[in-house]
Amino acid sequence: QAMPSAQAEDAIRAVRAAIALEPHRSDLWVQIADIEARRGNLTGSVDALRQAVAASPGDAALYARLSQTYASAGSGEAALHAIEAALALQPGRAGYIRARATLATWTGDYRGARDSYRQLEALYPDDLEIALALARVSAWSGDTDRAVKQYKRYLQANPSNAPVWLELARAESWRGNYPGAIAALETYKANAGETQSYVTELAGVLAASGRPGKAEDLLTPLLAQSPRDYDL
Repeated sequence: QAMPSAQAEDAIRAVRAAIALEPHRSDLWVQIADIEARRGNLTGSVDALRQAVAASPGDAALYARLSQTYASAGSGEAALHAIEAALALQPGRAGYIRARATLATWTGDYRGARDSYRQLEALYPDDLEIALALARVSAWSGDTDRAVKQYKRYLQANPSNAPVWLELARAESWRGNYPGAIAALETYKANAGETQSYVTELAGVLAASGRPGKAEDLLTPLLAQSPRDYDL
């Protein structure tokens, strides 16, 4: 619930007076962070949490809270650094590893995200959503062999998730396994039909495998129907 500005200012003044007497109490800085967050001042909340961390640098939970607040404020890199500080203090905590995986993906650190999801995979070997996330960041980081392995593991249990067959086809194509890519696309087609996504992915595989004429034959009718489609 939002706090009225005047009430928030009074509360912050009271807490700051207490901090002046006990400057090393991180919990008081957390109170200010809570007040600032309730009145929508994320910058003020971040500043207060940084003070809390400075007062209690060994408290992993404070770094995690700081990371969440940075993320809410749209500061992905800062959020990632904060959760990495939390992990340095508590390396095996699954919630922190998961947060690092998410933040690393958000900031484009796909190798870091891949390493985090591999840690999560070791902790939760039966969680297929982790397998799918690992497949994606592995593909984006260039580890297409691992990506294909994880995609297939996921799809074995979720064969009706048609869009993931497209992702598998793309990963197979990236690693040069064009027959494997076409096989994945045919499975997609059996599930979802001959959609535009299917045709454009198939055209990409054909072009990459040295058959640009056939690829163009597929794309030309679509482009005639949608001449402003930049991707086509």
